[in-house]
Amino acid sequence: MVSTDSFLGSQDRLNGAINLSRGAQNPFIDYNFPINRNGTRLGVSYMYGNNKVKSGQYKDFDLGANTHVLSTYITHPLKGIVAIGGDDITSDVQKVVK
Repeated sequence: MVSTDSFLGSQDRLNGAINLSRGAQNPFIDYNFPINRNGTRLGVSYMYGNNKVKSGQYKDFDLGANTHVLSTYITHPLKGIVAIGGDDITSDVQKVVK
């Protein structure tokens, strides 16, 4: 896996990797960047999958698949969350995360 922070100089992140096995080559790339000062990030990722059955009882059927997956996402940290009842649950979240 290759990863770099501040790829364009704005606290953005770029990640990439290639997962290999006997019958599969699956590269992916992910890019995300901050959209506010509260830790919320917007990202986009792409994965390509090229899979083929190379051994086992189904190899004679010439089975395989090519897959393209493009996704967008938003992430936000769980710090400083206030429950509906008005209680600050930050300490409870920190206990779970640790």
